[in-house]
Amino acid sequence: MSLVHYTSSSDEEEDEEKVLYDMTPAKSDAVGKRALDSDESTTAPTNSGTKRYLILRYSVVIKLSEEMFDIVSSFTESARKLVPKTISMLQSIQAARADPKATPIEAKSAEDATELHISLTRPIYLQALHIGRFVADVREAFKGKKRFNVSFAGLQAFSNDDKTRSFLSLRIGSGHSELERLLADMDEIVERYAQPKFYEEPEFHASFAWAVGGDSLTKEVADSVEEAEEELGNDLRQCSVLVRRVAWKTGQKVGSVDMMGE
Repeated sequence: MSLVHYTSSSDEEEDEEKVLYDMTPAKSDAVGKRALDSDESTTAPTNSGTKRYLILRYSVVIKLSEEMFDIVSSFTESARKLVPKTISMLQSIQAARADPKATPIEAKSAEDATELHISLTRPIYLQALHIGRFVADVREAFKGKKRFNVSFAGLQAFSNDDKTRSFLSLRIGSGHSELERLLADMDEIVERYAQPKFYEEPEFHASFAWAVGGDSLTKEVADSVEEAEEELGNDLRQCSVLVRRVAWKTGQKVGSVDMMGE
């Protein structure tokens, strides 16, 4: 279980606006480095004036059962003993609906918990007028995809590219080949819009906890949590989740593509 430095699926939790310079469609990699953690919109001065770009992300949705929720919650509590400022990403849906501007509250049950996500893209930077077409292209490519199951092979530690946050994640076991096929289709669409493809050797994962600092939640922390919760780790490996949809998010707008049943 190595500590890997690349964008976590949980980077989409950060919401802030930044101003980018020298931005053209051919410079999407540079743009990504300068606003990796932005999740709303950016503006860029150009020869023809200022253009507004939205940041779009796609991910596979993982809805946890009550059993998996309890396992992940226990992992988070174990991590807090080592890194006290560890924050759960399983937040209360009801609390967020009651007051969207309030500080997120940790969920106490699977029924009230937000979903976890497995990233299929890096942040995608598009002008607002292109978002609808991009979403339609993905919907067309994915509409015939069949549902499949994923299982989990243990814990893994990640940090984002600029090392401002670190994460504990569930490493994907079975279902990896199906995710690779989804990714191949997504990469093909992304390239049409002059955006960078996903990582060459993706390590699919679903992050469930984070902490400030790229060296906070490390490989050693992940190993210690698994060792302390060996029985739960064995239980985790027996769990399987049915993937039903792929979701997208840009700012506060969200949507999804439902996958076909058997």
